[in-house]
Amino acid sequence: VREDGRSYLAYRRHAGVAGGGGGARPPPAAGLAPPVDGVTTDLRDDERLAADVRYARRLGFGGKLCVHPRQIAVVRAGFEPTEAEREWARRVVVAGDSVSTVDGKMVDKPVLERARRILGE
Repeated sequence: VREDGRSYLAYRRHAGVAGGGGGARPPPAAGLAPPVDGVTTDLRDDERLAADVRYARRLGFGGKLCVHPRQIAVVRAGFEPTEAEREWARRVVVAGDSVSTVDGKMVDKPVLERARRILGE
């Protein structure tokens, strides 16, 4: 729950991604792109926008709508894989196509596919 009084909006955003608002979200294996988050209307507050992007990403959104071109750089940066995520993805890909472990966690086909998406393969 967000502390800034937007708990209802947070609930609806989560329900939309988790499947509570009109059907279950298909898994990545279905080949469909993840959902896109709605707009942040405050055009002057880049930190608010960045916080909204981080929150949307944690909920499983794959992008965010922008209402002004000045928002694009912040949104793009927020949805780019981090260096740690890219390093993890490289380790997963190097582990190979069969079921294995990386960093003590099981790696199977869906995990390998996620790693390849992170690396743009």
